[in-house]
Amino acid sequence: IDFNRKFNSTSIVCSIEHDPTRSAYIASIFDFIHKKFDYILAPQGLRIGDVVKSGFDAEPSLGSSLPIVNIPLGTPIYNV
Repeated sequence: IDFNRKFNSTSIVCSIEHDPTRSAYIASIFDFIHKKFDYILAPQGLRIGDVVKSGFDAEPSLGSSLPIVNIPLGTPIYNV
């Protein structure tokens, strides 16, 4: 599972799976920029086909990863 999503990337959710070692679901994502697959912890409401972004320029949206300084007040967060 990729917990270090600091670099700019744009990915699409390919599948959502149950991980027997966790109570949370995980999502398989394909990164268009780096051409590789990764897993992330899946937030509630994430669906197959959703686009998730990461990096300094990412907008706050479901499943995206961005620096905490760029998250507006009142935005729900997970996986801190």
